[in-house]
Amino acid sequence: FFIFVNFWTVSIHDGNYSVLKYLQPIINGAAHHNDHHQFYKYNYRQFFTLWDRLMNTFHSPHVYSEKKKNIN
Repeated sequence: FFIFVNFWTVSIHDGNYSVLKYLQPIINGAAHHNDHHQFYKYNYRQFFTLWDRLMNTFHSPHVYSEKKKNIN
């Protein structure tokens, strides 16, 4: 388990880890974690989005990217 957690931690911080499209609603990837650092009050959970959704701390990285596309 320790090896898995270390691998996961490095992969979400390097910015290259992406989740399969059909798993994105339930698994946190690098984009979710980047939002955690950028907005600091969202996406606290390390692996899954369930608790963030239940506690209203979930922020979809796709919402921000869509807004950014509309601005340009």
